[in-house]
Amino acid sequence: MKAKLVVLTLIFTLLLPSQLFAEKTLDPVKSITFKDVEPLMRARSQAIIDNSQTFSGASTSFSRSTSSFDSYIGSAQAKYDSNAAIGAGINQDLAEAFKQLQFLLVIQKSSLVGSTNLTNTGYSLEMTNDKIVYSAEAMYISYNQLNYQLESSIAAKALLEKRLEATKLQQQLGMVSTIATLDAEKQLEETDLAIKTTKESMNSIKQQFNIWFAQNYDTDLAIGDVPQVSDSTISAINVDEDYLEAEKKSYNVRMNEDIDKKNNEKRTFKSGFYKAYQKILDKQKALSVAEKKFDLAKKNIESAEIKYKLGMLSTLQLLGEQSSFAATKASYENAQFDLFKAYREYEWAKRGVIVV
Repeated sequence: MKAKLVVLTLIFTLLLPSQLFAEKTLDPVKSITFKDVEPLMRARSQAIIDNSQTFSGASTSFSRSTSSFDSYIGSAQAKYDSNAAIGAGINQDLAEAFKQLQFLLVIQKSSLVGSTNLTNTGYSLEMTNDKIVYSAEAMYISYNQLNYQLESSIAAKALLEKRLEATKLQQQLGMVSTIATLDAEKQLEETDLAIKTTKESMNSIKQQFNIWFAQNYDTDLAIGDVPQVSDSTISAINVDEDYLEAEKKSYNVRMNEDIDKKNNEKRTFKSGFYKAYQKILDKQKALSVAEKKFDLAKKNIESAEIKYKLGMLSTLQLLGEQSSFAATKASYENAQFDLFKAYREYEWAKRGVIVV
């Protein structure tokens, strides 16, 4: 019964609400770069703070509980010694009773240690915190992707507006039917909706970061660019050496004491680790293709602008070239983002966390 009460006390400690901890007044965060994400998340994210406090509280409670058991066990031993020394009769019976009590306390303490397994609890909470940080990094990248998507949609809208004007004029001249005008209007409406949706998504990401950073959700937060990964950085990766070190850090591997389960986790981790590395190589190739297309698009838009100045290209045609260029640029930027994201996934794998 005492062991159950101690375990219940431990569980209660784990469930303590964050409101019981004193709040801190933090300066508002006005702008962030990618390298700011992890330290800010670990310092300000309530979920991460709660996890850390949960483990700290559980550790303290566990330490006190095991110390109490040690005290009870020692006391029982002392009672046994004092009564056993007296000799026969009731004192001897008491001595044996205290010996039995000591034996039961040792069993209860062992049961408590086995059931709580604080080390694994710590690993689990650390892994959860790491994945929370990764999700924030992924959201940072998504914000930048949406930003380039917005630029592409705005360029497409300018083209569609000009096309709608031209289509209406052609309809007045009897060159096209009403259906053509309705179709142009529908495309413009869809693009307007896409722009609105993209802006809302970007604003939602800002709000989420503000919540993570423990500040007003509508704080004007500037989100910086996504870093680039150079070919030399990728070439310098030694995946086999990295894997050997990463396996030692794998939370899932360390949390399994059973040899069969541990070996299975090692196989799973190895598969995920090498997949993360292969993903970098795949995204690097995809970026190379996107870069070539972007280089060609830059030449095409330069040529189109020259032709427009010379009167060889209409405004509508120039807008078409600009829209095409914006879309190609967005694809190129997204390929860069995808490569960086893959690289970060590999970096997390090196820290013992397979995030995807």
